[in-house]
Amino acid sequence: MDYSNRLRFDTIRTLAFGGISGVFAAVGGALTVKPRLIKIQNVTNQPVELTSDGTNVQDYIPANSFTLYDLTANKVTINGAFISEGVIFSVRRPVGVANPTSGAIYITIIYGE
Repeated sequence: MDYSNRLRFDTIRTLAFGGISGVFAAVGGALTVKPRLIKIQNVTNQPVELTSDGTNVQDYIPANSFTLYDLTANKVTINGAFISEGVIFSVRRPVGVANPTSGAIYITIIYGE
């Protein structure tokens, strides 16, 4: 059986370690697609806090790890929950943690064609 929904990769979003401090910094631009799957890799040497609203901490990603949000990758139709277009993901280092000195944050977006 061949389904008409196919998945595509969006352009990767990146923020190098030098852009990470105690203030939220955007990791790439705003979403222009509705993601089905989001992978956020923290390959820095420090943990980071994540926000999608620019203000509130919504997730914590330890150093040298990743977080995977499988929103609707197994859906065949356009039904399901999606993160809205226009959202900008931002990160900062937690209070009491030094700024990272190596690595970067990478966000991979997979969306339905």
